Amino acid sequence: MDELDGVPIKVLGYQVKTRTQIILSCLLPAILEVFVYIVLMTADTALTVRHYIDGHLLWGVLTLIFIWLPAIVCFASVMASPYHWPEETGCNTDSTLFLLRQCFNLILFPIGAFNRFAQYY
Repeated sequence: MDELDGVPIKVLGYQVKTRTQIILSCLLPAILEVFVYIVLMTADTALTVRHYIDGHLLWGVLTLIFIWLPAIVCFASVMASPYHWPEETGCNTDSTLFLLRQCFNLILFPIGAFNRFAQYY
């Protein structure tokens, strides 16, 4: 199987080289995803602050719930799944570190999401 399976050989009718294929298929989409994520998080935060400034506390709380809901569902699914936990059972150092790391990911989920994009570089 070729290393570049699934990478287009032609883009807009032009032949592309391997380096260009890697940039177009991996690097460029990852950079665009980071920019879109930054814009969305900034807009959500600005909207929440605007709701609180205008005195619409219910809308501010609902906006925060919708922002945090995916992170909370992900945290709950990881904690409930026995496949994500370390091999040993009981309360030991590995289990405690895993739990603390997942709580840290939940609290700072926007920063943790950028870690996903950093794996490309």
